[in-house]
Amino acid sequence: MWIDAAQGQLKKYPNVNFKLGYIRTLDIQDGTYDVIIMHFVLHHIPHDIQLASMRALERALKRNGTLFVREPTKESHGTGVHDIQQLLDASGVHEKEGATLTPSLV
Repeated sequence: MWIDAAQGQLKKYPNVNFKLGYIRTLDIQDGTYDVIIMHFVLHHIPHDIQLASMRALERALKRNGTLFVREPTKESHGTGVHDIQQLLDASGVHEKEGATLTPSLV
């Protein structure tokens, strides 16, 4: 699994932890994380619960925390940049100054 590879690469950092499960039901207190990385996950979440999932991530971030979203954006596989932007806006996540939504070629 990808989580095993990531844990192996980052095991020297004691302040990094990993969560595997359904975003909305993970046991995470509000305001816990400085950074959350969501890597190729969004397109696997059913459309009708994507907003609730993004809101759960937003709540898990500390004030001024950062959410990194990497997502394939092909029509045949992934989530479009416009759809991602709408989802972020609706969930209360805002782009930081200088951040951009860049289409992925994956």
